[in-house]
Amino acid sequence: GGAGKTRVFARLFQVPGSGGCPGFMNNKDFDAMDAILQWVEQGKAPEQIIYAHRSGAIGNRGDVYRTRPACVYPKQARYKGKGDINVAANFTCTATRK
Repeated sequence: GGAGKTRVFARLFQVPGSGGCPGFMNNKDFDAMDAILQWVEQGKAPEQIIYAHRSGAIGNRGDVYRTRPACVYPKQARYKGKGDINVAANFTCTATRK
């Protein structure tokens, strides 16, 4: 049915730096469940989900040093041009460039 019809019931979020594991060893670092609950219970489909990068290679359980928005496909997070590059609020989800 195409992307427009699919967006009614399914969303794809690509999470750079996740190592292939959206849970990041800590489910609070990518809270997809809250986004799903808001979609199902309140009808608010997610456009982005904020995720965190943590220090410490083993177990990824250190302090959060960076946050980013995971944007609904095909959008991508783009830096707004000012502010700390490690803070998700300084990024916006925009259409990909061709």
